[in-house]
Amino acid sequence: MPLEIRGERVRLRRFAEADIPEMLRLVADPGFHGAVEEMGTSEADVRAYLDEKSGYGDFETGKVFDLAVELLDGPVIGMVSLVRRLADQGEVGYALHGDHRGAGYATEAAGLLVDHVFEAFGFHRVYAWLPAGNTASAAVARRLGFRLEGTLVEAADMGEPRDDVLHFGLLRREWEERRS
Repeated sequence: MPLEIRGERVRLRRFAEADIPEMLRLVADPGFHGAVEEMGTSEADVRAYLDEKSGYGDFETGKVFDLAVELLDGPVIGMVSLVRRLADQGEVGYALHGDHRGAGYATEAAGLLVDHVFEAFGFHRVYAWLPAGNTASAAVARRLGFRLEGTLVEAADMGEPRDDVLHFGLLRREWEERRS
């Protein structure tokens, strides 16, 4: 059965070949593409990225597992990702097209992913590394209950000058407390 995680306004699912036109629209947005530069911007780049990712198992350890963020009544508007680092820990990421930022979609989508890995896989810990200049993404992490664990000075490897990286974490017990 294909992986699908449904929320109130968005659905998370694996990307499919039919999504290539929407993926090209996403990577044309500089704010989105800055978060997923490895995807490239041409149709050939996006196809190669999709081909590689389609060979991964669901939340396979050590692989970047991407899910499309799709409006229940509309198009693909972004993606959420998880890298399962250890059996019970993972790094989450999220990026939306600029037309859909600021409406709570990133919080809903990332929250669905975090809930899924805690519930389905019994994760102990989930974390996010965010460029310090990305205050919107840091706000999403905080709304989901993540706490700032530290700052890595000039650790961002995208562009110059190098930005600091904020390290946010959320433990299973903290997640459970928020849900009760």
